[in-house]
Amino acid sequence: MNQQRFTQNRAQGLRQNVNSPPAPEVLQEFEVQQFGNRLRLVDRDGSTYLAEVSAAPPAAAPALVTASPTATGLRRQAARAPDSLAPEGQGTKTANDTLFFNAVGTNRTLQQRVVFNGRLVFANPQMPPPSLDVVLTNEAAFGIWLDNARIEGEAVIGDRTQIRIEATPTPAP
Repeated sequence: MNQQRFTQNRAQGLRQNVNSPPAPEVLQEFEVQQFGNRLRLVDRDGSTYLAEVSAAPPAAAPALVTASPTATGLRRQAARAPDSLAPEGQGTKTANDTLFFNAVGTNRTLQQRVVFNGRLVFANPQMPPPSLDVVLTNEAAFGIWLDNARIEGEAVIGDRTQIRIEATPTPAP
């Protein structure tokens, strides 16, 4: 089992509109545990979100299609190309530097379902990323990937609250 702690980049937590409610405290600090091609994301409050990792982006998540007023916008966003999850100006460097996952679970504090469509992007410019085939079948290679990755994507809390996740490994104490 590999594990790595991640912390949300604080700039992402700033509200664009001061009259809007603050973003929920979901996936601000979390641990990623890897078991084969499966991930367990453990949030600060102990909430657990489970995912399967793949080299290909998952199909649009049906959980995002709801009867809420924002469902149309969420369907459009889920249908976008995987690079739409990258921060502005940061597309995927190559087809071999990104792993995809769709984590699902219930947040203990909010008592709401969380669906996190995310990517593990190899982010160490000093070394080439290990082969995706090797990473998905070799625990040591996945550990190298996890230690050198950033996590980004969109999480939907409940049926409509959407937050952006951009997290980097937390330095060891």
